[in-house]
Amino acid sequence: MLPADLETFVDDLVPLLHEEGGFPRQYQESTLRERFALPLSPLGPSPYQTHEGALA
Repeated sequence: MLPADLETFVDDLVPLLHEEGGFPRQYQESTLRERFALPLSPLGPSPYQTHEGALA
């Protein structure tokens, strides 16, 4: 796939996948860390995180 093909992929294929249930429209988790069950950073929370865990 070339960079120019990305727009075609997103505009044409993703909607078809949505219709067939093959590509999620949204996730239950609010962060990538939650989505992939990653542990919290040993350095503590980021100063950019909100109280809910999402980046501000």
